[in-house]
Amino acid sequence: MIPRQSLALRSRGATTTPTIAPSSSRHAPLVAFASSSSSSSSLSSSAAPLHSPAAPAAAAARRAEAEPEAPPAPHPYGWETGPDAQAAAAARRAADPRVREVPLASIRRPLGRTRANDPRKVEALARSVARAGLLEPIDVLECEGALYGFSGCHRFEAHQRLGRETILCRVRRCTRETLMMHLR
Repeated sequence: MIPRQSLALRSRGATTTPTIAPSSSRHAPLVAFASSSSSSSSLSSSAAPLHSPAAPAAAAARRAEAEPEAPPAPHPYGWETGPDAQAAAAARRAADPRVREVPLASIRRPLGRTRANDPRKVEALARSVARAGLLEPIDVLECEGALYGFSGCHRFEAHQRLGRETILCRVRRCTRETLMMHLR
């Protein structure tokens, strides 16, 4: 049991005495202020926990009740592969003249084995590409007639596993200096 502690404070003729009382939580004592003036003495109704470990959980529960739950993602990685996504991807490709099919064998991957690809993601991408096609092209740099791929590693490997000969690429021309910057 927490002992009653009091401290008299004088403010405009009234005495305010904070009192610490035990609460239901062992970490959150309640503080109440007893206010006494020359005419009356009463306990104010502003008793509240100083700190409650349950407060964040209660706030989260109130938010969860107020906000409707979002529908689950249709794919484990959150990819949209339905007809709407396919149509939107086709429209983006048609609007970008840099997007074209490129043979996998013509793309140099200078950083190819600096990190391992997530095999589950590659397998999921392979299934998605087999079902809906590649929705987002990989980015490839073209320098002095050669193509260099630095991104789209999982998509590139998924195409290899499927035995595809070409991959959809967004080809960007670059200078030798820009290529060297990517190789650092």
